Amino acid sequence: MRRVAIAVAFLACLLAPAISSAQQPPSGTPGSGSTGSAEAGKAIDPQLKADVEHLLVTMKTVEASESGVRTAFQTLRPQLVAILPATANREKIINAYGEKLAALVHTQQFQDGLVAIYAKHFTDDEVKKIDAFYQTPTGQHLVQTLPEVIGEAQSLGHQTAMDSIPRILSELCKEFPELQGQVNFCTAGDSNKQSLQFLPHQDPSRQLTSANIRTRN
Repeated sequence: MRRVAIAVAFLACLLAPAISSAQQPPSGTPGSGSTGSAEAGKAIDPQLKADVEHLLVTMKTVEASESGVRTAFQTLRPQLVAILPATANREKIINAYGEKLAALVHTQQFQDGLVAIYAKHFTDDEVKKIDAFYQTPTGQHLVQTLPEVIGEAQSLGHQTAMDSIPRILSELCKEFPELQGQVNFCTAGDSNKQSLQFLPHQDPSRQLTSANIRTRN
């Protein structure tokens, strides 16, 4: 199960950078949708397809996706080291795994899927305007700095959660008296200390889950 979870996480990381790189210039309002091979199978107007492909090149979407996969891979490398047997080729195996995952963004299937996503949410006229923006110095500056901006924003979110979770848990204990004596973070006289175990270490969205809020017998 652990191996499956890591594989799924990597596939999610494969798509996330491509989606995040589709940030709109100030006048754009992107729609919301899900990725899927079914979208790639639909007929797309040839002109729209060509313009979307040009836009993806302008935004360096594939490059951003590959960079995202490689970065995510490094954070999960210790887990792979723990899973694989300590053979002489363990590092080579891990490196090969990372290379094969990174290579997926260059496959026709992935790139056709990206084209289908953009074609679904934007008209050809909108694609042309977005492409024109990204060809400007400001647009290219956005392309170059967006990964750094996203990384800093994620760090800000992480720190904000770390600073706020003890207060939030304390408020929950007061707002919902039935939690008193039933969960660790509402232990009388030690709530602040108990709440520290719920601080996010890497991903705030994964820390405060039902698995972590242990009830007392």
